[in-house]
Amino acid sequence: MEKLDRLGWAAGISFKSFGVTIGVRVNQASFMDRILLHLPPGWTPAGSRVVERLYSLVIVAEMARHRVFVHAGVVGWKGKAIVIPGRSFSGKSTLVAELVRAGAQYYSDEYAVIDARGKVHPYPRPLVIRENGARKKYTAEELGSTVGVTPLPIGVMLVTKYKSGAQWRPRELSTGTGALALLENAVSARRHPKRALFSIQKAMSHAKGLKGGRGEAKQLVDQICDAVSQ
Repeated sequence: MEKLDRLGWAAGISFKSFGVTIGVRVNQASFMDRILLHLPPGWTPAGSRVVERLYSLVIVAEMARHRVFVHAGVVGWKGKAIVIPGRSFSGKSTLVAELVRAGAQYYSDEYAVIDARGKVHPYPRPLVIRENGARKKYTAEELGSTVGVTPLPIGVMLVTKYKSGAQWRPRELSTGTGALALLENAVSARRHPKRALFSIQKAMSHAKGLKGGRGEAKQLVDQICDAVSQ
């Protein structure tokens, strides 16, 4: 028997399934929502923190020493990365999907992985899009494009959320404000703030930052791609 001790862990749960008491703990609280989606059918919360099986999940995004993970969607276009920071329900996956359909290379719909040079590496998990209330997974090939493999400098960083009927009239952000927008979404910002800020400042040193509300994703694709070349 083991004890589910949350000291030093961001979140944890103990539950019963088919007569077994199981504990799961993670070092990133937001990941617990995904854990709950994969628990066995019929599970019930356990009344005790003493469990028969204990599983500890250390999320690489928070512990990585040589990369900074930023919650963001990423595509590659003409040798530059288009980075769209944001958490779940911000609409970034829908925008990433439309860019990929338009021919951009797919890098990620979850993390922009930034190295010390400020370049963005691929994190190509299947693209997850909400359709009619359900989550559906797509590969880049299913959307008519490919997965990027080469680390890219950021060309454009977009801070945007979907709003019905909104017109895309972005304002340009200063380098510092753009860096702060990425830092706010960096997983390791609290644990390693100096390291995160250094890599993000490098990433934004030659990038264009844009912020504004948007309507349907299809309406933005050409404007976003054009912004990379300007």
